[in-house]
Amino acid sequence: MSLVCSLTGEACVEAVVTKNGDVYERRAIEKYIASTGTDPITKEPLTVADLIPIKALPNPAATRPRTGAQHSMSGLLAAFQNEWDAVMLECFNLKQQLLTTRQELNQVKYQHDAARRVIARLLKERDQLQQELNNLRAHSIPRPADQMDVEASLPGLSAEMKAKIQQTSKELMHARQSRQISPTLTARATIQQFKQVGSVPPHKSTVPGVLCLDLIPHPDKEHLVITGGADATAVIYNRQTEKKEATLAEHRGPVIATKFHHKLDNIVLTASEDKTAKTWKYDAGLSKWNCSSTFGIHTDAITGMDLHVTGDFIVTSSMDRSWALHDINTGVSLTKVIGPDVDLGLTTVQFHPDGAILATGGVDFQVRAWEIRSNKQMAVFEGHKGKITSVCFNENGYYFATAAEDKVIKLWDLRYLKLLASVTLEDVCNALAYDQSGRYLAAAVGSEIRVFTRTTQKEQDKTQTVHFDFVQAFDDHTKIVTGVKWGHDARFIASTSMDRTLKFFSSQV
Repeated sequence: MSLVCSLTGEACVEAVVTKNGDVYERRAIEKYIASTGTDPITKEPLTVADLIPIKALPNPAATRPRTGAQHSMSGLLAAFQNEWDAVMLECFNLKQQLLTTRQELNQVKYQHDAARRVIARLLKERDQLQQELNNLRAHSIPRPADQMDVEASLPGLSAEMKAKIQQTSKELMHARQSRQISPTLTARATIQQFKQVGSVPPHKSTVPGVLCLDLIPHPDKEHLVITGGADATAVIYNRQTEKKEATLAEHRGPVIATKFHHKLDNIVLTASEDKTAKTWKYDAGLSKWNCSSTFGIHTDAITGMDLHVTGDFIVTSSMDRSWALHDINTGVSLTKVIGPDVDLGLTTVQFHPDGAILATGGVDFQVRAWEIRSNKQMAVFEGHKGKITSVCFNENGYYFATAAEDKVIKLWDLRYLKLLASVTLEDVCNALAYDQSGRYLAAAVGSEIRVFTRTTQKEQDKTQTVHFDFVQAFDDHTKIVTGVKWGHDARFIASTSMDRTLKFFSSQV
């Protein structure tokens, strides 16, 4: 920086030096300090008082002369060129920063607009669902007169039936307390060695899919399996002869539930999406199965069916929001029950092993327990976040498992009405089945069959925590598994699938 006039040699600017030894023009540095309060180079705090003035004599002899390059035209042009390049570089950098900032702002703006659109869509869907729910409630309360007439005209459970239910429940409860685990129950290590030992397509290929199955877990009868198909038929298959023994074909819709009568060999039961459940009896003289009775009081598709432990009646659940009891001996429907807070259809139903209560699952994510003698709702089990797909009581009578479209299986305690354990899956579980001992739980998860067992772990605070303990998985099916059952003493597993097959898994070939 020049301190004296290049022509006269007299001082033309006042220079100062900082404590770091840097020289500045006083006017420029004071202006910088006033705006920033720091040293331009070191960025340390700097005040005007820290500046030290440079005193130079107005003597040309004391001033260093300029170099020749500073007086030549080429030197001036080089200086101007350097300054121009520096300005252009700074301008380019500023433009690059401006472009980057604009791109970031555009991206943030796009994300903000997308988030607003998503929120608006979700709010619209919420309002639509709320409106539909309000409409359903408005149409369900009060119920139509013809529906009320149907329920009022049903005979209900007689006093004799109620007494039999109560007595049977007491006897089974007492017997359970002294029941021991079978010494021939298949060990966990053996189940882990299960493999596919049989596969058969029991139904027609025109409408593919086997939807359900049942077998009698008794060593003398477990060779028979009854399946229900999307082709509106039920098929009785003999594992020993590897042949179909009968095809029951009077339904007009997919057969979604089948049951063997556990006391009478000549009776089987079926239920269909055609809104009916049927009782079939075997005519030994004609060697033929005939439909002996049809129960058709539901106004929408039947979604589940189970046989009572007494063998006297069945229960069905339906998308018309009701569950109903039917006497299989007389072919008469006894009761039809819609709970006061059941606004949507029921998806599954099962009796408790003692026969005094039953459980239903619904489209509204709720699992409900009912006392069948009084038709009263006893408890509601909340926690699932999807439509209930299966309800299954443990044979010990204390626990039951539930599955839903939220890809979670939950284990509940009936005594304390609380959740004991849950397991999150990668796919929806469509069916659950406990073995006779209640030790193993088979789950139809997507196209797999998974086996779990219940374990109890003691925590540091001396409390006990229940867990689902994974045992084994079988992935031989190629499409969604729709049903799963255990053989006697868990010696084999039978399953059905939308791949049209009935498969068997065992350690014995």
